[in-house]
Formats: sequence, C-alpha cells, structure tokens
Amino acid sequence: MGALRTVLCHPDELWALVKYREKSRKAVNVQEEGLRQRVGDAERIADWRFCYEYLRRVSRSFALVIMELDSELRDPVCIFYLILRALDTIEDDTSVDATLRMRLCQELYTHLQGNSYAVHDIGSADERKLLEEFPRVLGCFHELKPAYREIITDITRCMGDGMAQHIHHKACATIADYDLYCHYVAGLVGIGLSAMFAASGYESREVFVESKLADALANSMGLFLQKTNIIRDYLEDQRDGRTFWPQEIWGRFGKDMELADLARPEHRRVAVECLNAMVTDALRHVPDCLQYMSQVRSESVFYFVAIPQVMAIATLALCYNNADVFVRRVKLRRGQTAKLVLRARDMPAVLTIFTEYCEAIASSVDPCDPSYAETVAAVEHALTVAARIRDELIYRPMATVYRVPAYRPPLGLKYANRIAVLLFIILSLYVLYRRKQQDGGGLGWRAAFGGIPSLGDLAAIALLFAVLSYLLGVFGLQYVSLAPPNEIKATCTDVN
Repeated sequence: MGALRTVLCHPDELWALVKYREKSRKAVNVQEEGLRQRVGDAERIADWRFCYEYLRRVSRSFALVIMELDSELRDPVCIFYLILRALDTIEDDTSVDATLRMRLCQELYTHLQGNSYAVHDIGSADERKLLEEFPRVLGCFHELKPAYREIITDITRCMGDGMAQHIHHKACATIADYDLYCHYVAGLVGIGLSAMFAASGYESREVFVESKLADALANSMGLFLQKTNIIRDYLEDQRDGRTFWPQEIWGRFGKDMELADLARPEHRRVAVECLNAMVTDALRHVPDCLQYMSQVRSESVFYFVAIPQVMAIATLALCYNNADVFVRRVKLRRGQTAKLVLRARDMPAVLTIFTEYCEAIASSVDPCDPSYAETVAAVEHALTVAARIRDELIYRPMATVYRVPAYRPPLGLKYANRIAVLLFIILSLYVLYRRKQQDGGGLGWRAAFGGIPSLGDLAAIALLFAVLSYLLGVFGLQYVSLAPPNEIKATCTDVN
C-alpha cells in the first residue's frame, strides 16, 4: 500500500526509478566486461569480483556512484573504499575492547604491504566477512599503480591515527572536536580522492593538490557528507552506543540532559531545536562543496563527486525541523534518489538542486528557533555562492567548461502532466469505489452485472489505462537529452 501511495503522489519518480535501475544494470555489465579485458588470470578475476560484490553489499549507494568513474579510477577507488571500510568497521564495533581497536586502527596501514593480513571476530554480517577475507582485497591493492598505492597507504595511516584518538576520547565535546573527527573519517577521504584524480591525469594537480585551498575544499566535501550521515543516523548510533553529536551543540538545549535523552517524547521540542542547530552547522560547508565541484573538468569525476553531494543536501532538507529523526531513520524515497541521480549531470543542474533544497530549509525556519539567525545566514551564504558560481559558468570561455549543459527542447507539458496525475488519482478512486459498491470489493462486477460492467465503468477503466500509459511515457521525456544538430562540444584545452 505504501508503494502504491508513493506512485500516486509522485508518479514521475516511477519512471526515474526505472531509468535508475537500468543505468545500474548497464554500469555493472560495463564493469564486468572491463574486468575480463584487464585481468587475464581466473583467480585474480575472482578476487576483483569479490571486491566489487562486497562493495555493493557494504554500501549500495557508493557502489553505484563508483561506476560513474572510468576504468582508470574505478579500481583504485573501489579498493580505497574497501580498505577504509575495514578500518571503519574496527572503529565502530563497540563490543570489542577499546585498546585492541585502537591498536588495530593504528596498525592497519602497515599491513597493506603484505598479502595475508586478516581480522576475525570484529564487525557483523558483510563487514565481518570483508575483514576475514581481507587478503583478497590486499591482492587487488598490489595490482594498482604505485601512485595510487602510496595515496591509499598514507590516508589509511592518518585515518587510523584519528580513529584511535576518537576511540580513546569516546565523545566529541566541542565543535572543533567534531570537525576533527569528521576530518579523520571523511575529510581525509576527500583529500585522498583529490590526489587520485590528479594522479590519474583527469584533473589538474595544480588545482586539486597544490593550490592553497585544495585540501580545505576537499575536506569540506567529506565533512558535509559525514555530518549529514551523523545527523540522519542519530537513533541508530545511540542504540549502538556511539556518540558523535558535539556537546557544545546539544548541551545548549536543556539542563541536566544527556544526548540520549533527546529521543524521549517529552523532550521532542528541545530535540528538534538541537537537530536544527546540527543541520545549520553542516550547512556551513556547502559553499566549499560548490566551489570544489565547479573546478572539476572530467565528466566521470564530476558525476562521482556530485551525486553524493546532492543526496546530502536533500537529506539535510528532509531532516531539518523533522522530529521523525528521533523516532526512526529518515531517508529519501528511492524514486527521489533516482531523480536526483538523473538530474545531477552538470554544474548548472547541481547548483539548481542545491538552491532548491536550501530554499526549502529557509522556508521551514521558525523565527522562534534558537538557531534562526545562524540558519538564515548559512542558507543566504550558500545561495550567494551558488549564484556567483552560476555567473562564472556563464562567462567562462566555452573551451574550459567540462560539459555543455544538455539541450532540452521546450515540451510545454507542465500543466498536461498535472492534469494527467489528477485524472489518474480520480479514476483509480472511482474504479475502486464502483467495485466496492457493486460486489463489496470482490474480484469484479459479476454479482450485479452478470460479469459485464456498465459502459460507463468500461469507459472509466479504458481512460485510466490511457492516462497510466501517458504517465509512464511522457514523464520520461524530462530525462531525455536532445542536442541540436549544430551544437559544438567543449574540450578541456585552453582557448588561444
């Protein structure tokens, strides 16, 4: 019933979901074909298949996003993620002695040079299996280019040290502690990925590694994603004994309260105010994220970095002022996720998505909320930066733009689509009502009509199927990119 309600309320998401799943299937086939071409040995192919299979098991969302990358980057990023996921699993398992977890986190990078290191009895389900079969990941790691191996080893060392510190201190007292923890577990990932993009030749080393702002922008990309997950996963983390929300924020809301008390119904108003302060803190990273993405020139790299970011801003908008965060795990609808993936194909589209969700947050701000002024300021700053970047894209020389936004002919279907949705809902309710009226909700009109519905009912059913066909067909046109014959694609060379 829930799925039917979603289709009725959001029929455009059905087509997006179909396209999204078809895109996922094609990406997996491309990856498998590329694997057979690159790796000749059957045993090595089996290990690479294990890596990609467990990537899908431990993170479905990242597994799809990584398929946006070309083969040059896809394999090293896959191994990079699995190694860091193993590290994260060790840190997260609070049932294991803290001293042991600290030592394992700090030592993991030293074992990357070998082929036999494995960890047992830590984690659960697929994460535990990943640690037990870690030698297979190491075998694939050693097949990567030296530049990638060096980057992965260095980031693993830094992240292991940072995670060990968090295990020792257990909780984040200040916002600075919170930022530092997010830097170790996510900001370093952004910095490592930037180094990989430069090492591959897909992106400029001067921009993504050597510039003064390179690490700061990459760090913000990771912090924005991590903080969004921490906000969304409040309830799950509390149940598992993990504490990430900084006391400097939640301590302002209510006397003699602990972080876990926010989940109690009697503290719901205070909990939502604290939640809004957490979202506001995350929003301060949006300008850096937009700046980082505007510098990307490779299409495949852009898709890879942009899709998680638009998911994050949409999730933050969903969480803002939403008491359900303290009752259940709040997440985007699958169809909504599919639409975002299909929309985020160039920087102008990403700017539009960020603008929409920032404005949605602004429209939900209560002037009585303690963080009202900070939230409004954060949203206005993000919108200002988005507008500036949009202007820069307009005036940037054509040959330096990584991709010309897809041309979409004017369809003029806005009102027709709305009418079709309305008709679909009305006709569906009418048909269900007529069935119930005639035979109490049975299998047909047999009792009242001798097995034959009235002409009016037949006409309603026929019109319902016609409207459904229209919705499934025409709604998909918004995802079809048509380029005019005289369009000239941009290149990455300078204009001289």
